[in-house]
Amino acid sequence: LLSKVMLQAEVLDLKANPDRDAQGVVIEARVEKGLGTVASTLIQRGTIKVGDSFIAGEASGKVRALIGFDGKTRYKEVGPSTPVNIVGINGLPEAGDLMVVAENEQIARELAESRIKIARERKASSYQSG
Repeated sequence: LLSKVMLQAEVLDLKANPDRDAQGVVIEARVEKGLGTVASTLIQRGTIKVGDSFIAGEASGKVRALIGFDGKTRYKEVGPSTPVNIVGINGLPEAGDLMVVAENEQIARELAESRIKIARERKASSYQSG
């Protein structure tokens, strides 16, 4: 199956656009001593750079470091189809949350706050309804 998918990708020349804001999926998130919250993320489209503001689920932040999965390699930027550990998140995103680069930190923070508010309202209404 994998060989068929690889063949199709090669024949159809399937490639993600690296010249846009990054988008990816959080694989897992954890708190590490000395680093703070770290999200293991698979970048699907675009390029993420150190200093980019982003939002992942109900968490937001600014990329302080991009660390490879070996735990030693540090990157200045990461392109599509690359797994990376992102350091600099305020909050703890859940596995499967979509990670998107925002224009600036203020927009990312406001979006995260509105997502938290919506989640809280949903939880309250489901609690009240039974």
